[in-house]
Amino acid sequence: MRTLPALVSLLLVLACPAPAEDWPAYLHDNARGGISREALPMPLAPVWTHVPRHAPEPAWPAPAKQDIWHEIRELSPVVVYDRAYHAVSAGDAVYFASSADDQVYCLDAATGEVRWSFFAEGPVRLAPVVDGNRLYFSADDGFAYCLNAADGKLVWRHSPVNPDRRLPGNGRIISHAPARTGVLVEKGTVIYFAGLFAPDNVWRCALDAATGKPLLSAGQTSVSPQGYLLAATNRVFVPTGRTAPFMFDRDTLEPKGALPGPGGAYAVLADDAVVSGPGRSSGNQLDYADPATGEAVATFPGIRMLVDGNIAYLQSKEEVSALDRGRYLEVSRQLNARNAELRELVKQQKALPKSDTAGQESLAAGIAGLEGTVAGLQKDLEACYLWRKPMANPYSMIMAGDTLFLGGEDSVTGLRASDGEAVWRGETPGKIYGLSAANGRLFASSHLGPIHCFGAAGGEAKTVAPARENPWSPEPLKAAGGAAKHLLEQAGVSKGYALLLGAGDGAFAAELVRQSGLNVVCVESDPAVAETARRSLAAAGLYGARVSVQVVPSGPLPHTTGMMDLVARVPDAPDTVPFTADEAWRVLRPYGGVMCVAGDADALKNWLAAGRAHDAKVKSAHGDWAFGLKGAPEGAGEWTQLYADSGHTACSMDGVRGPMGVQWFGQPGPRDIVDRHHRPMASLFKNGRLHITGDDKIITVAAHNGFPLWELDVPDSRRVGSMKNAGQMLLADDALYVARGGECWVVDPETGSVEKTLAAPLPEDLAGDWGYLNRDGDLLLGSGQAADASFSELSLATVNMLEGDYRPVVLSRCLFAVDRHSGKKKWLWRGGAVMNSMITVADGRLYFLESRNETALRDAARSGRMRVDRFCKENAWLVALDLKTGKKAWERAVELPFHHIAHLCSSGGVLLASGSYNDGDKLFYGLRAYDTASGRDRWNVDYRGMNIRCTEYSEIGGSHGEQWQHPVIMGDTAFIRPYAFDLATGEKRDYIAYRGGHGCGGLTGSANYLFGRGDVPRMYPVDVASTEGIPLTNVSRPGCWLNIIPAGGIIMIPESSSGCTCAYPLQTSLALAPLEQIGGVFAR
Repeated sequence: MRTLPALVSLLLVLACPAPAEDWPAYLHDNARGGISREALPMPLAPVWTHVPRHAPEPAWPAPAKQDIWHEIRELSPVVVYDRAYHAVSAGDAVYFASSADDQVYCLDAATGEVRWSFFAEGPVRLAPVVDGNRLYFSADDGFAYCLNAADGKLVWRHSPVNPDRRLPGNGRIISHAPARTGVLVEKGTVIYFAGLFAPDNVWRCALDAATGKPLLSAGQTSVSPQGYLLAATNRVFVPTGRTAPFMFDRDTLEPKGALPGPGGAYAVLADDAVVSGPGRSSGNQLDYADPATGEAVATFPGIRMLVDGNIAYLQSKEEVSALDRGRYLEVSRQLNARNAELRELVKQQKALPKSDTAGQESLAAGIAGLEGTVAGLQKDLEACYLWRKPMANPYSMIMAGDTLFLGGEDSVTGLRASDGEAVWRGETPGKIYGLSAANGRLFASSHLGPIHCFGAAGGEAKTVAPARENPWSPEPLKAAGGAAKHLLEQAGVSKGYALLLGAGDGAFAAELVRQSGLNVVCVESDPAVAETARRSLAAAGLYGARVSVQVVPSGPLPHTTGMMDLVARVPDAPDTVPFTADEAWRVLRPYGGVMCVAGDADALKNWLAAGRAHDAKVKSAHGDWAFGLKGAPEGAGEWTQLYADSGHTACSMDGVRGPMGVQWFGQPGPRDIVDRHHRPMASLFKNGRLHITGDDKIITVAAHNGFPLWELDVPDSRRVGSMKNAGQMLLADDALYVARGGECWVVDPETGSVEKTLAAPLPEDLAGDWGYLNRDGDLLLGSGQAADASFSELSLATVNMLEGDYRPVVLSRCLFAVDRHSGKKKWLWRGGAVMNSMITVADGRLYFLESRNETALRDAARSGRMRVDRFCKENAWLVALDLKTGKKAWERAVELPFHHIAHLCSSGGVLLASGSYNDGDKLFYGLRAYDTASGRDRWNVDYRGMNIRCTEYSEIGGSHGEQWQHPVIMGDTAFIRPYAFDLATGEKRDYIAYRGGHGCGGLTGSANYLFGRGDVPRMYPVDVASTEGIPLTNVSRPGCWLNIIPAGGIIMIPESSSGCTCAYPLQTSLALAPLEQIGGVFAR
């Protein structure tokens, strides 16, 4: 297994002891090599444990459990740079940064005691860098910082954005361009990147390390930088979250292209080549890429690598190993070449006619020979391993002297590098994501927060845990508590983001968070006052997500428009408020944001009178208050059902207009969301709340700032394949209705409490599930379907059942109406089998497609499913019922050509049936319009279906939504991809919306745009003749059905790419608002 030259090389390297050495950067150096030549004193003993007040708060939650489409049963997180407090060390000091309380700390390396700390204005997610007597870092506030390493005094700070705009991001109020690359310091220059939403809001910066003077600052950077930067001879490599690293010229920072790689924020340099991973799919793959050629030279099974001369040490999910790197790369190059030749021969063989016997035999012989060669090379790769040791729970790996140290779960293990034998083990609670070694000490950082120090055996180990204390004297604290109580009573706001004008001594902010569910941001114009408040709040253990202080000079507030639930101020502030009433009103969210500013009545009246863009007035109750309640934005729409409204128009008619900028981003992430390929129903919006369809649950957030409001588990409510069924959720002002099994839960949309359960009023012989769901006034409409008729299982088999031609849809056996308050049955209709996707409401009537053929009736009773072509084949009837009585208003026989999908929607007196069908080898869409009053024909249109990009005609048998499209009815126009038709006449308008990229989902609409996926989320203007859409982001993707919700004056894209392992840097929920509205420099 060992090769003699490699073994000799390994032994020679390990034979020479090295003196004490610093560990000045993450993984030691700018190559992120993770190796120190210093040999630590073995066996190591615990010296101290530093326990911070808060555990780390990582930016990104766990990924989906699995990728069902690619049959990957377990997905691993690949963006984990901030899951522990990584320690760096120089001399007698240890430094770490906190993502929880926004501080950078200096500890005494001998004792673990805090020497000093420094506050940034946002989470500090990546480890600082020590360079001489300076300490450098970057933060989510968008700044790079330089401190004096000895005392923590600020030397300089720099942001490429001026003025900045603050918004909710990953649950904190941060810069719209957070700096999540840390800093790279080399040869007197500091390099860092800021921003996530490329290209328009990502900057690359080079600064003079001594002064912070910009040497280069450029925007329009087409990457989403996340992770530690790396420096090679003439390149800077930038990790990009879930995607592969990107190259920039080291001197000019000009982009040089992406490297091949499996995705992930981990990277290490090996002789100027880049090893990156661990891969979105397997979570256990490292690609070795040559920057000169842009090619992947080799693939290693692992998640981390240390390169020591010709030896590479690999940490994988299952083992730790050492291998002959040079030989492995040589064999890999040969293997790549032979595999390429093999693929070419196989391609030739497939293209060659079977009748060419001689040619087939010759190619078969060549293929067999190459297969033998490839098998031999695979064995040669295995022979490159010098040793292999099983080891689970791999979270980190470094090397110090001749010892490999591996961070696992609840332990750190030391292995002898020469043979992999265990030489030491230390107990450390938690997952050890961070390791570093310096000056005789080993530092291990846990995901729970503590940093453990091991060193030479000696005295008793100690624990250093900064105590939570009360820094305020009793009487002022009592007064602050009373003032906070009065404010909360007057405002009536108990949850969300609160902006406090002024900070005072921090006591009022502390009481506000203690008495409520508010997260408070104080804006303070005096830096000294801000620092005092921060220190006090930190000592009380409150500083961070619950309360933070930002230094903002008087003038415009830096916060995005419409994001705050409450604007108030500290009670003992001067009567002169440093920010205008218009500014305070601007940052309030619509749909109930409250201004409640205490003060003297006359001063408050003068303050309000100086502004014009607010609706606040002075009122008196337990003092004087400038009080105002913000209403709905003008022209805002709603999205209360799967297809927006009771007519299923898939259009909110919201007046939102671009260009757009990010309003907020963050949770929920993919973990609790239904797998994308299963096409769950759309999320719903009303009254400022976004109700997100989870996996057997509902997740509700504030639509304009993403603040989590409530979650509710709803067992057996999951429905997939929503385009072939009806939605299971419906939203009213006072209730959220959720169908599950044979009942419907009535949920309070504000609190998430289940108020009552309504049973489907089904006769005994029709017992089953509640299917269709709609509402008209106080009537709740439903259908009775066979038990388990709805698609609900998450599996590849389900995906295959939903996709393609001639697939089944869900049927019901009866329709009913109940009083939505009492559940009392109003009427029940029994007739033929009813297709759930062909039911709609308009003009006081319920319309549906009914099949009276025996096969449909039988299938509706047995499985509750049937192919569309068989349903429509014979005896199909379009029926209208009076909503009040359930009596038939009219019916008519119809002949519909549909094979694959069928939808019914209504608007403006028109009933529109749409569907797709095959004619020979061609895909067609058919539109059939009827008069809602009489059922008479209005118009018919048939057109050739288009491919997924809408650039040419589609073939039959498509698997990316070619035959699934649902109309969008926008006023007098019906859009169905990619065309537009006059709703009254069926005349084809001069319009075509090309998708603009890959995608499979449907369209949603507002008053001015269509929305859908073309690689990334796009909005398609409808006032042009043709469009490929305008990207809303370039770094994320929407889900596979209806996922882009234009309502409330904004555009919401809740996470629905769950299970996707495609190359997108971010998986996140987000909302966008018009740039004209939110202001700032966030301009597209």
